[in-house]
Amino acid sequence: MALDWVVFGWIYLRWVAPQSAIGTILTVARTTEEAAGVNGGVLVFGNSRVGEGFSAKLANAEAERLGASQKFFNSAVPGTAPRVWYYLLREYRDRGLHPAAVVFMSGSPQDSPGNFNPDAVSSIPLLSPFLRWSDAWTFPLSFRKPAARFEALEAVLFKGWLLQRDVADFLTAPEARLQAVEASREHGAEALYDYPGNPATLAGLSFDPATGEIGWPPGADKLPQNVRAYIDRLKADRGDPAPPKAAKWAHYWYASAAELCRQMGAKMIVFRVPRGPLHFLAAPQREPYGPIADLAAAGDLQAIPADAFVDLERPEFFYDDVHMNHAGREVFSPRLAREILRILAR
Repeated sequence: MALDWVVFGWIYLRWVAPQSAIGTILTVARTTEEAAGVNGGVLVFGNSRVGEGFSAKLANAEAERLGASQKFFNSAVPGTAPRVWYYLLREYRDRGLHPAAVVFMSGSPQDSPGNFNPDAVSSIPLLSPFLRWSDAWTFPLSFRKPAARFEALEAVLFKGWLLQRDVADFLTAPEARLQAVEASREHGAEALYDYPGNPATLAGLSFDPATGEIGWPPGADKLPQNVRAYIDRLKADRGDPAPPKAAKWAHYWYASAAELCRQMGAKMIVFRVPRGPLHFLAAPQREPYGPIADLAAAGDLQAIPADAFVDLERPEFFYDDVHMNHAGREVFSPRLAREILRILAR
């Protein structure tokens, strides 16, 4: 077990495929830890919706325009949720980082259950590099199902278990892997920082809630199936609160992250990411309630107003049912930066 930890928990991590799930989160972590200006800066966490919609480069340009000294860093990792963000933030704390603010995304002010899946085993490989033997009890218990708990325990105790396929690919084409790793080290940070966003757009999409009619520009490609499914979800969405178990799970991870922020001397801020290309048609949200609102009321975190970005929930700012495109990224990034800087200036 000790040999496994030395080889796969330390040495081999330098050679993990950069395009893999583990490679992606390691690249984000390394890029953030090595960047200048992290101490006193702003770390923004989220999943692919933040990765596509938020540009640290544009946020920094806005901060410079306003005369602010803080720099922004995008720590978003595709396919993740608050549990992953917590452990990544813990890694930053243990590396001695002291940001001015830590910013977490939320899917809705009511913390809808779709944002929180306690048994999402897809997060386990992502967290493997950051798990320690001391997590052998707490990490598995953050899952509900016995099978998920057993898989989580394996990830804590046996680092190499989740890297078997990666090692096999490495041995199949070692030269190609070494070249990919070297390219990632040299240009990975630059690629993340300069990414302009997806140029595709849903501009021209329309929906009439009264008739159920969907409009799509003549001559355009067929309406994506995920957009049809999104419209079905939108019609069924009543803004109901999360079930008690999901709310409890959300409260635990946001509260745990808030405690890390206190230890790092950082403000914790939560914002609601623009939800979809037609959400401007949804019924107006009531005052936020649920775990995030409770933590904000207790002073554990600060929440950006839930309606701050509702006007961006339009087709021209999205390229699919949940991800903002280049145009959305260009508008959203400086606006989020202004909201964060306004809180830091208080």
